[in-house]
Amino acid sequence: MVSELKIREEQCYKAYYCGVCREIGKAYGQAPRFGLTHEFAVLAMVLSCCIQHNQKIVLVRRPCIAHPFRKRLSYGNNPFIAYAAAMNVLFVQGKLKDNWVDEKKISALSAQTFFYAGGRKARKKYGDLHHILQTALEDLGRLEKAQCISVDEIAHPFANLIGKIFTIDGLVSGELSKSLYQLGYHLGKWIYLADAVSDRERDRKKKNYNVYNLRYGSDPVPETEQLTRELSLSHIAEAWEQLKRKANEDTASEQGYLDNLFYLGLRAQEYKLRQTERGGDAS
Repeated sequence: MVSELKIREEQCYKAYYCGVCREIGKAYGQAPRFGLTHEFAVLAMVLSCCIQHNQKIVLVRRPCIAHPFRKRLSYGNNPFIAYAAAMNVLFVQGKLKDNWVDEKKISALSAQTFFYAGGRKARKKYGDLHHILQTALEDLGRLEKAQCISVDEIAHPFANLIGKIFTIDGLVSGELSKSLYQLGYHLGKWIYLADAVSDRERDRKKKNYNVYNLRYGSDPVPETEQLTRELSLSHIAEAWEQLKRKANEDTASEQGYLDNLFYLGLRAQEYKLRQTERGGDAS
């Protein structure tokens, strides 16, 4: 199964990514822009597809901090790009704090100073979601210290956090909320477990917590465990199919990119994970 993107769909994604990056710089300072991750551009795309709004979105071409001599397309005046920017700042700041508490990484402690002012602004605007994020990280820390060996239990705090972020913590209601939560929850669960697979060797060397290492030592993760991730991918595809039925009419490029990601891209990554676990060629 091969992941393929049309040029316009790839350009659309890049315009969202650049839009979130610009919004972070405008609202929260330049330093937090370096913490931008792919997942929050995807968040902005999903919400833009599925939720009605009255703002006139603009598409502009400007130079950026990463490419000062080459202008890049980016979306602006989009409430969901603004929301994704705030969530990215809160998320990265929370992870840096967690890395310092758990692993005493000096780099994490130092980086927190660059995120402090921006994080304070984001917390002021989205205090409830910041509380949910902090609770999720605390729950993860508690389960890790207890050496939790349940895959579903250890993945739940992060999965629930992403589900809450996708529903803007309950501001979306009805069937739309259920589908957004299902999409976010299972995307978060798959990401957590995929990272656990990818980090097994590193975690083993550093003696960090890893649920798969606790369960199987240095042995490969069995097929029965891989089905847990496969089930999450199925739930993601099902939720996206529900959301697409009522998607905004002017979001064809966004839908095309997300089709590729949810139906093909994640499954291609899952295939690579399985090949890595078997010691095969993941190319």
